[in-house]
Amino acid sequence: MARGDAPFTWSKWIEDTGHPTRFFYQLILDLWKRGDDEDSSLVGLTAQTKELGQRLEDLEKDEPAAMAQIKSLNDRIAALEMLEQNDVLSRLSDKVSRSGDTMYGDLFWENEDSGTVFGCMFLASELIVAISDTNKHELADTGGDGWTAGALNEVTFPTGGTEHYLAVPVPGKYKVVWSLSVHVAAGGGNSEIHAGIRIDTTNQEGAGEAHRTIANLNDSGAMCDNAIIDCPNGTEEIAMWVENSNSNDVHCEHGGLLIEQIGGT
Repeated sequence: MARGDAPFTWSKWIEDTGHPTRFFYQLILDLWKRGDDEDSSLVGLTAQTKELGQRLEDLEKDEPAAMAQIKSLNDRIAALEMLEQNDVLSRLSDKVSRSGDTMYGDLFWENEDSGTVFGCMFLASELIVAISDTNKHELADTGGDGWTAGALNEVTFPTGGTEHYLAVPVPGKYKVVWSLSVHVAAGGGNSEIHAGIRIDTTNQEGAGEAHRTIANLNDSGAMCDNAIIDCPNGTEEIAMWVENSNSNDVHCEHGGLLIEQIGGT
């Protein structure tokens, strides 16, 4: 069977901890399209072995030894049914777990336009969050919402008056990193400003939350934090929230929010 263009290759190093000489092998998963038929995608699964002390780069990949057919495919999520084995792989980017084995390495995408899921947005100009209480408020304004899209890959940034969040494309675990510089222009000094991560309409507390005390009016202060969040639906909107202990507007001068998928659900 002729092999067509391979959309991507995925591989993991695995250590067989039960082997007396610490046996290593590399599991390689290739997915490619046969001809022009989108419904005839094929999968090749190859295991390569190495013993401790051998150079990993000496490994040469053989032709796939086991074939599979795709049972369902939605963007980067696939369920695979092995034709020569009674196995199902639920997600290409999940680690393959085996009893007594330890996984090494990371994902490597080759010849794939989509690649790693990531996105970021930033404040191109000052954004004023209108506040009259001590509650958490989404970091957006009713005018232009203030945020500007940065580099995006599969993650989407909205338009049309709601430019204040990043939407994830697939379920999974996402790393979130944010930074923010703020000041207050009313209400006296010693304002304690808190900020954090917002998932859909839920303000996350604790993980990914930081605060900064602004001693005097119009003093600027910066803060940042990060977290790993779970997005089980693959439709979550990731934004930021802010609160002010003095119940006054928060002037957000500079800021950025970055998300990157680092695993499955």
